[in-house]
Amino acid sequence: MNFTEAQQAINDAKNTLNKADEMVRQLGSLMIGRLKQMRPYDLAKLKKELDAFNAKTKEWK
Repeated sequence: MNFTEAQQAINDAKNTLNKADEMVRQLGSLMIGRLKQMRPYDLAKLKKELDAFNAKTKEWK
């Protein structure tokens, strides 16, 4: 892999992450009221991550 290929791979990874972030924003509203359908392991991880979110200020700690 040369430098140009490596640079293209990094750009591709960034684009993929940006698309994934957009999907998360779109899926957020679909999750409301449906969390009971999630796998317990995933729900536990989500709950742990949400501990770092302040619902009053709408900011991450």
